Amino acid sequence: MEYLIGAVLGALLGAGLGALIGFRMAMRGADSHYQRRIEESERQFDEARREAETLLHEARLEAGEERTREQERLEEVRNKQENILRDRETAIRERELTVDKKLELLNGREVEIKHREKQLEESFRQVEKQRRKADEIVEQQNKRLETISQMTTEEAREHLFRNLEHKVQSEAAQHFNEIRERARLYANQEARQVLINAMERSSLERSAQSTVTLVELPSDEIKGRIIGREGRNIRAFEAVTGVELLVDDTPQSVILSSFHPLRREVARLALEKLVNDGRIHPARIEEVVAATREEIGQTVMEIGEQAMLDLGVHGLHQELIKHLGLLAFKNTMGQNILAHCREVAGIAGILAAELGLDPRGVRRAALLHDIGKAVDGYAEVNTAELGADLLRKYGESEAVVRAVREQYESGDNGCLEAALVRIADNLSTARPGIRGEDMGRYIERLARIEEIARSKQGVEDACALQAGRELRVVVAPGEIEDDQLDVLANEIAVDIQTELLYPGQIRITAVREFRSIELAK
Repeated sequence: MEYLIGAVLGALLGAGLGALIGFRMAMRGADSHYQRRIEESERQFDEARREAETLLHEARLEAGEERTREQERLEEVRNKQENILRDRETAIRERELTVDKKLELLNGREVEIKHREKQLEESFRQVEKQRRKADEIVEQQNKRLETISQMTTEEAREHLFRNLEHKVQSEAAQHFNEIRERARLYANQEARQVLINAMERSSLERSAQSTVTLVELPSDEIKGRIIGREGRNIRAFEAVTGVELLVDDTPQSVILSSFHPLRREVARLALEKLVNDGRIHPARIEEVVAATREEIGQTVMEIGEQAMLDLGVHGLHQELIKHLGLLAFKNTMGQNILAHCREVAGIAGILAAELGLDPRGVRRAALLHDIGKAVDGYAEVNTAELGADLLRKYGESEAVVRAVREQYESGDNGCLEAALVRIADNLSTARPGIRGEDMGRYIERLARIEEIARSKQGVEDACALQAGRELRVVVAPGEIEDDQLDVLANEIAVDIQTELLYPGQIRITAVREFRSIELAK
């Protein structure tokens, strides 16, 4: 029992000691954890304090930099204001100097004006003095004349008027007699009736031609092929033909524009061949245009022969037939020359028949009266001389040659054929609306522009395009180098400005193209 009690007491004592030891150890662990928390808090506080100090330092630095920048900006603004003030002060001083100079100049001019006023007053006094002196001299001369002629001024004036009236009446009577005599000889009723009959029996054809030709196309798709890639086909066509090709929204058609009818006809035929053939490219265009130019010669001959047959004129030389056909592609004063010659020949033949003369010779001379205008570069003042020389060269009779040469001469020159040709020509050109003076001047101006360009050395061809607003000049590559094109274009421009009057501007384009061709065999 005692042992058991002792064991129990020992157990209780051990348990109490263990509990006491455990409690002591727990208390020590709590103290250690609390100490660590305190140390951690102190460490975080120290870090927060250091970070706050860092932010404060950075804020102070940034504020210092901002203050520095603001001071620099204010300094820059102040410098700009000072510069502006200095510039204004300088400008004010310069204006003051300018005003002072102008004031000095005005003062000098004022002095000069006063001096000139004094001179003018003195001159006026001298003129007035001389006028009074001249009046006195005239008065003395009038009195002397009255003394010599024993007539007063009024009587002398009346006598002079009577003499003038008698002289004027005498001259008027003489002039009236001359007019009456001319009317009796050249303007009697029979002549008027002959002219009226001839005018009534002559056909009234429309002779004015436009400067454009419309070419029909099978479809609008062909327009793109005519233009070509980047416009190379249309540029090649215009360069070769000298005709402007207009491709617009007009359905199934394009327009050829040129003041030269022969060029338009060549371009029309060539374009129709190209469209029918379907092969349209620069090389083919040049080939077709060259062939068409050769073929047009036959067309010219056919036109000349048809004009001969229609008017009953036979036996002309082949060159004269060719020149006659060329007149179909030339205009003067807006009137087609061949149509005009045919009309003049018809009227002249009627006049000859009315007067009892042989109409065949008169019609022959009338048909050929403007043959000189078929020569390129003819001058309007000497077409009769050119035509007469051409007719004599190719074996025409002297009567026809004389009629053509003297067609513009007035008065009684003894050549009845020339008088009939002149009368028929006047009837053909004097009818209202038959000629357009503006169109004629326009065509003459364009022809003169081309002639000026062709007169320059090294120029192969020249074409006026866009109603004369552009001149395209093709030069020989062997005679003119690239660096000489500007000089050539400038010389042509100066000559055109000097010799012609024209509206707007003329663009001159000089083209030099060198080609090397070799055949592979």
